[in-house]
Amino acid sequence: MTEANSGLFTFVGGTRGIWSILTIKAVVGDVLPMAEKVDVVHDPVAERPDGARWLLRGVTSNVRYVTAAEKSLLAAKQADLDRPEATPAALIPIRKKSTWWDLPQDERRKIFEDRSHHIQTG
Repeated sequence: MTEANSGLFTFVGGTRGIWSILTIKAVVGDVLPMAEKVDVVHDPVAERPDGARWLLRGVTSNVRYVTAAEKSLLAAKQADLDRPEATPAALIPIRKKSTWWDLPQDERRKIFEDRSHHIQTG
């Protein structure tokens, strides 16, 4: 499993990658163009490769908002990405602006719990 904030990742939606895309939905904002596959690149990707429809850049932060108890439960259930049983995944891209980061941590967590249900979904 990749640790939170271990570096920059680029998710490339296109025709290559080990992850098949079943559906793409927009909760708020524009929907991403449909792509066949997602490739997870553990480095920055400067420009869109051939066959790519979109690039999403960011850091993994799946444990940024969880409590210690939630992190233990997640670790007990979650298979590492490279294991054969790790086949389903959800990519939830969120664009965060400075107003988001200006909020205290507890307020950001509350938004994820009460309004978007992002933590429950993840």
